[in-house]
Amino acid sequence: MTFLHAAHLAAAVIWLGGILSLSLVVAPVLRRLLPAAQRIAVLTAVGKRFQPIGWAGLVVLAVTGVWMAVPAIREGVVILGTPVGQLLIVKSVLFAGIVAVGILHDRLLGPRLVALAERPGATDGPPDAAMLAASRRLRTWGIAHLGLSLAAAGVGVWLAH
Repeated sequence: MTFLHAAHLAAAVIWLGGILSLSLVVAPVLRRLLPAAQRIAVLTAVGKRFQPIGWAGLVVLAVTGVWMAVPAIREGVVILGTPVGQLLIVKSVLFAGIVAVGILHDRLLGPRLVALAERPGATDGPPDAAMLAASRRLRTWGIAHLGLSLAAAGVGVWLAH
C-alpha cells in the first residue's frame, strides 16, 4: 500500500466513521434523552467540534483521490467506455454531492435550526411547527449525506479490486 492509498483510506475512515457515529449513535440517543432545544444545543456543539476534522478528511480524500487518478488518466484508462473510467466518474459525482450536501447542512440548514431553537420561548414547550420542519429537513439531508458517503465508499472498494 502506498502512502497515498494509506492517506486516502485513513481520511475515509475518519470521515465515514465520524458521520456514522453522529448519525447512528449520537443523534438517536440524544433524541431519546433530551428535549428538542437541549438536543439541538448538544448536536450543534458536537457538530462544530467534528466540522474541522470532517472537512479536513474530505480535503485529504479529494487531494489523494485526484492524485491517485492522475496515472490512470495519463494511461488513457479514464474513458467513458471503460469500467474503471466509469467508476471514477461515478465516485467523482458522489463526492461532489457529498460536498454540496455538507455545505448545505453546515452553512444553511444547521444554522437555521439553531436560530429557531434560540428564539425566545422556543424552550418553553414542545417544538413548534417551524422547528419540527427544520429538524426534519436537516435529518433528511443528513440521511442523504450518509447515503452518498456510503455509496462513494462502496465505489472506492470496487475500484480498489
